[in-house]
Amino acid sequence: MIEAKVREKEEAKNIYNDALAAGNSAVFAERKDTKNEEIVSLVIGNLLPGQTAIIDLQMIILLQVEGSSYDFNLVTAFLPNYKSHEKLPGA
Repeated sequence: MIEAKVREKEEAKNIYNDALAAGNSAVFAERKDTKNEEIVSLVIGNLLPGQTAIIDLQMIILLQVEGSSYDFNLVTAFLPNYKSHEKLPGA
């Protein structure tokens, strides 16, 4: 189990890259807000062949009131990015 702490972006990238350099598994999460959507990216490093990663993501989201109802968008797609063995930008 990996427990995470929220840190400043650059500090988090440095910790992530240091963990990979030491041969450990590590996870880096980043939230990006665009015009119409919010994207949460997870980068998992040093996951060995045959290993499994189980991700339990819990989010607390403020619901927006639209007229007389709430507006909630449920994530319906998880798109893996298989660009492996790359350092995070800016690290």
